[in-house]
Amino acid sequence: MPTSYLITGASRGLGFETTRQLLTTSESNVVFAAARDPRSSKALQALAEEYKPRLHLVTLDTTSQVSVDAAVAQVTKILGDQGLDALLNNAGVFSGGPTTFSTADKDSLIADISTNLYGVIYTTQGFLPLLRKGQKKQIFVTSSIMGSMGDDLGKTAYAINYSVSKAAVNMWTLKVANELGPDGFTVVPFHPGYVKTDMNGGTGGEITPQVSVEKTLKNIILKVKPEDNGKFLSYDGRQLKW
Repeated sequence: MPTSYLITGASRGLGFETTRQLLTTSESNVVFAAARDPRSSKALQALAEEYKPRLHLVTLDTTSQVSVDAAVAQVTKILGDQGLDALLNNAGVFSGGPTTFSTADKDSLIADISTNLYGVIYTTQGFLPLLRKGQKKQIFVTSSIMGSMGDDLGKTAYAINYSVSKAAVNMWTLKVANELGPDGFTVVPFHPGYVKTDMNGGTGGEITPQVSVEKTLKNIILKVKPEDNGKFLSYDGRQLKW
């Protein structure tokens, strides 16, 4: 039976690479690649042509309830009674940059919270009925070690807005894991590593998206079991401190 995944923020970076690798990992994988404007990505368009009909492009602004509702309706029409197996909440922003408390502004904090927290909430709430019908019942959240209270890259002061948004989504994810775990769900936030993506200008980072996704799939997405529900994991398989 096919395994279905929906990935947000799939037009570039980690979202695109996750889409690509899931399609190449197994011919039974069906992927819904969601983005604000998926047709603006030539790479995603080419992938859709190559992997038709296993790849479906979905227009989704995770911060808009109207957009979420429309995306849910589109995916439901395709899946029918089969349900969605896994949701990968990957869409995220780093709008404030490496700012500290003294230099951060309200607008960038609102932007980070809107996408990195509210967007995950809206999307997960919208797709939950489909996930309940799925076989795997998995919810993943691309978080960051910068949202960890116990291990924040040497207790740094920078990127305060981004860190706050990731700490918030970590707590939200843990609460959801506690609620849905008894229903057979596996809910996991994970740190993808310090990755060279457009989010940091493509210049920072220690690993490529290809390496990050390859290890994330191997150690988390294709490996987790119900007993991993509520754990904060790293792409390399380590369990992180909250």
